[in-house]
Amino acid sequence: MPTRGGQVNRKNAYLFLCILGTVLPYSQFVPWLAENGLNAQFFVRQLFANRIGAFFGWDVLISGVVLVGFVRSEGKRLGMSLLWLPILGLCAVGVSFGFPLFLYLRERALEGAEGATGTAATVKSLRNSAPTRSAGAKKAPRPGRSALIFRILFGEVLLPFFRGLFLVLLRLFLHSISFSD
Repeated sequence: MPTRGGQVNRKNAYLFLCILGTVLPYSQFVPWLAENGLNAQFFVRQLFANRIGAFFGWDVLISGVVLVGFVRSEGKRLGMSLLWLPILGLCAVGVSFGFPLFLYLRERALEGAEGATGTAATVKSLRNSAPTRSAGAKKAPRPGRSALIFRILFGEVLLPFFRGLFLVLLRLFLHSISFSD
């Protein structure tokens, strides 16, 4: 990986992790998809077929929800654009792609802030600051295109997906209880 003064360039490291986070999961998913087709119920059944699979399944699902919240809050705090890309990456590949993509975009935004101000101190304060608003401050402007795309994506893709996933898991759970006797 490229280095600058002995340290790894974080932006390039995040891009490398994006590639790794796509290639490794898809190296397992694409052959499964070729063998089984696009069968969501069978996919969920196999994912939760045993306790270790369920452990990883729930871990990734919860991490995905946390990632969406983090992308929205941190992206808003830093005034980042293209926040819909990590969400799309999360839906298309998973946390292994969406999270490093967001970190790459975050580093890019912080570098842009450093270039605009000319000081690293401002970027450091951006990295460490929490959003504050004085008593007389105006409301934030209306959400931009990224927020609108996120609302559409979340409302029309993620929410129905998780609702369907929950129903399938509930059916599997109830089915396993009814045949456990």
